[in-house]
Amino acid sequence: MLWSKEIFEVNPDCQVTVEYVGPGKHKVLLADNFYRHPQQVGELALNLHYHEAQALVGGYPGSRAVVTLGTTPLIGALSKLWGEPLVP
Repeated sequence: MLWSKEIFEVNPDCQVTVEYVGPGKHKVLLADNFYRHPQQVGELALNLHYHEAQALVGGYPGSRAVVTLGTTPLIGALSKLWGEPLVP
């Protein structure tokens, strides 16, 4: 299943809480048991090729990896949890 479209399926029993942090009261979602297949998500993350090129990371710190799997269902699930449409 490592590279299957099911890898990013959301666990229907995940527990999500909403917090508001900082002076600006920024909305933050905390999700426990989010992925249906967390072991496979971890394996995928460990096997990706990461880049630190400025063209990929922009002004953000850290490394980036290109994921060639469709993430539309994941973005849809996150949008429902967030309460409004999210655009990648």
